Amino acid sequence: MTLKKYMNCYIITAIVHIPRKKQWRICLFDTGVSIQIPAEFIVLKSLDIGRKLSEQEVEELISEAERVKGKETAFRLLAVRARSESELIQRLRREGLKQSSVQRVISDLKRLNLINDEAYAYSFVQDFLQRRPSGRLRLKAELYKKGIKEAVAKCVLDMVFAETSTIELAQSAAHKWLAKHSKISKKECFSRLGRYLYQQGFNWDVIEEVIGVDGEFARSEK
Repeated sequence: MTLKKYMNCYIITAIVHIPRKKQWRICLFDTGVSIQIPAEFIVLKSLDIGRKLSEQEVEELISEAERVKGKETAFRLLAVRARSESELIQRLRREGLKQSSVQRVISDLKRLNLINDEAYAYSFVQDFLQRRPSGRLRLKAELYKKGIKEAVAKCVLDMVFAETSTIELAQSAAHKWLAKHSKISKKECFSRLGRYLYQQGFNWDVIEEVIGVDGEFARSEK
């Protein structure tokens, strides 16, 4: 927000309640500027009608109010589900917060351990595998979509695949696919199943081991 300087000070002319936002107020100044502030600021910062604030004080008030707004938004989002740092940054920016305010909020959340991309990524991968057995390449792509950095993704996937058999995941994915495509021909089944497993992030060595180079797995499952 750009402030209009008026004799180097801004005089509060009104403090108004905001419908449906009980913990927030609108602070009006004689210059025509209006800002939203947390209700607690009125006491903490001794704000009242007629109070004069310098331009710097108003700028600081705006910045601190943005920080509170950002935290409230982040807490609301995290109450629904865990999110990556990148996801939260994008949401806070969409709320109109300045870059400096976003970074301060993110720093606060990290200090409270409410943002931990490694823990988030590990939980995300485990949940994803429960719903859709996949290979490393597919999981890596999904983590990138969530804004997880390459080094973190590699660390997490190394942990996951140290605990989980890629072959068993591919077999599970194949069983699920075959259950939904029981009426197609054996020849078509072999080629389509191979393509499906590849799309799920399994490499061709794993695919050949699971379905057999001649489609034996597909035939035995049909």
